[in-house]
Amino acid sequence: MHVTPQSQGVTPPPARLAWIDMARGFCVIAVVLLHVGLFHVAPLAPDPHGRPLSRAWVLFNEAVLADLRMPLLLLLSGYLARTKVREGLSYVRTRVAILTNLHLYVVWTLVFFALGVLFYPSLGSRFTGWSIPGLLASLLYPQTGPLWFVYVLFVSLAVLAAARRVPTPVVLLGFFAVGWAAIALTHESAGLPRAIFYAFGALLGERLVRLADSRVAALVSLVAYGGLMAAIEKVDPAYSYPVIVLAGLCAAVAFMAISKVLARVRFLREPGAWIGRRTLGVYVLHWPLVALLTWVGTRRPEWFRPMLGSQVVDVAYPILVTAAIVLLSIALERVLRSVGLGDLFDPPRWIVDRVSRSARHTREQPQSLPRAA
Repeated sequence: MHVTPQSQGVTPPPARLAWIDMARGFCVIAVVLLHVGLFHVAPLAPDPHGRPLSRAWVLFNEAVLADLRMPLLLLLSGYLARTKVREGLSYVRTRVAILTNLHLYVVWTLVFFALGVLFYPSLGSRFTGWSIPGLLASLLYPQTGPLWFVYVLFVSLAVLAAARRVPTPVVLLGFFAVGWAAIALTHESAGLPRAIFYAFGALLGERLVRLADSRVAALVSLVAYGGLMAAIEKVDPAYSYPVIVLAGLCAAVAFMAISKVLARVRFLREPGAWIGRRTLGVYVLHWPLVALLTWVGTRRPEWFRPMLGSQVVDVAYPILVTAAIVLLSIALERVLRSVGLGDLFDPPRWIVDRVSRSARHTREQPQSLPRAA
């Protein structure tokens, strides 16, 4: 007889929803699209001033999507990790998830550092990040590149799992205070300032997902997001963090509602969800691919500039390049794993076994015991 988790008295993991995977897929595509536009296309394309279509596209890619993709991606990541947070550090799944994100952060920080040492000097510039002190600083706190997202994942999950018995308002207030302090010290919104969205997803994600079912709530969130983004321009940067957080939450709720509608369309849902279940390879591997393309563009700008004279091409070109990089990243991850380089993505088995030792494997449901005779 097939034994189900329910028959063992064990809580089964929550089912993955296609619209969540689709939304995560669109978010990671937006990350690649921004980096392609910012680092590769922008130095080569004509000034968008006086070119309305190009100007609108740059604004959409570098402003609207920039405010949307990471808050939503972090919120959904926290939502998917909510059972690990509730189980705490004594459970295998939680420990392995923290270990995997830490491993990924350290390994790819070293990989990006090595690539920077090899290729960055050929651009004719110096950058303090490509030094041993820069490497040590990056290992302690993300300095450059997209790995700050992975850093936030392992730090946030570890803190939330350790503080699982602390009241939710207190935990969120702590994340908010740390985020505000981090943005004041670093003047960068990437990193710990955005961990608050992961915390909201892990602790209040179920309520926010239900809220996105309401058309009224979705419309109010969308309007509020637009108003808050306009207000940020008039707020002193030192005091803008609360507005940034509230705007990110409104954007996340509105886009979750949109995602649920779009997920009804099969040709959007299936490819989006397919990418959303493979975000790991895309996130870490797209960065060196974009860097390589940027390097080629600086060496041979004449290969690209003739194509970028049309406003239509200004929009179509980065989209096509992004699609190619996303698919190449997924294929490259599969190749690396198949040739024995899976340790680039997952911690070695012996480390997993060591971390899992003495940990609980399942969370049992309370059951009534038989009365004594």
